[in-house]
Parts: sequence; structure tokens; C-alpha cells
Amino acid sequence: MFSDIFNKSFELSAKRLGICNTCDQYDTKWKKCNKCGCFMEFKSLIRFAECPLNKWKDINIETDQENNNEK
Repeated sequence: MFSDIFNKSFELSAKRLGICNTCDQYDTKWKKCNKCGCFMEFKSLIRFAECPLNKWKDINIETDQENNNEK
């Protein structure tokens, strides 16, 4: 059950955090999103998590396509 919730690799998490690091809503001191209030190092690991500003949309779609190709 938990393995379905979290990413199987850290590649997606790293891509998401890279986007967060360039966002004006990202608090680098607390590593937290000022828009949703989440701690992004944790949220970025959650497989189906979404950015409240839709900034993760392209990499989420890309990852879903890769997962479908593996099946």
C-alpha cells in the first residue's frame, strides 16, 4: 500500500524540488511552499502529489507515461 503512494525513485522528487527552488512561493529556509503550506521535501516524494500552482504538471504527465510504458 505505501509503495503505491511514494515514488519508486528519487528522480521525480529531484525534478519537482528543482521547480520549487525557482518558485517565488518557495521558502528556502523552511523548505516549505507558502501557497499550500506543505514541506516540499516530503510532498515531492508522494507519487500523486500536485503543485498548487500547476508547476509540476509536465513532469507528472511525463512520469505517468514512463510508468505506463513499463507495464
